[in-house]
Amino acid sequence: MTVRQKGFLFLGVFFTIFLLIIVFTLVSDHKEAELGDKKYNEYVGKVQFKGKVVNSRIFKYGGKPYLMVCVQLDYSNYKEYYVLNDYCFLRIKNNIATMAVGFFNSDNGIPKYVEVNIKNNRIEKFTQADGTIDTVGLNLANYGLTRDDMNTCN
Repeated sequence: MTVRQKGFLFLGVFFTIFLLIIVFTLVSDHKEAELGDKKYNEYVGKVQFKGKVVNSRIFKYGGKPYLMVCVQLDYSNYKEYYVLNDYCFLRIKNNIATMAVGFFNSDNGIPKYVEVNIKNNRIEKFTQADGTIDTVGLNLANYGLTRDDMNTCN
């Protein structure tokens, strides 16, 4: 076997190993995403509510501003609901929902009305003061909030 053939063989083996690593990573990420979706659905997939934002708080997470809101409920399919873990942050009690909205955009400001998963559409809608509507997929994520933060609204 010549030096040139050895070089091509080495490159072929290296390229094959590289492709196997990429495929393994993609499959692993896909399985992790499916698990995350399953956990979200298990924790908050059936919760539906909407109402007017009556209070809010800006907090820091990862050095950036995030928003938590208190929603006076017009409708909810749960009278009381509580989930606080690594994935989700939501409390419904006394007709008020406590939830984290996500990154605070000072251009949009604080939403005036919130709709979450109405008709199980897996969408969060935020109506801004100027009437624009921002929609995101069902999230209700926990951005480093704790049990003490659950009592902000009640």
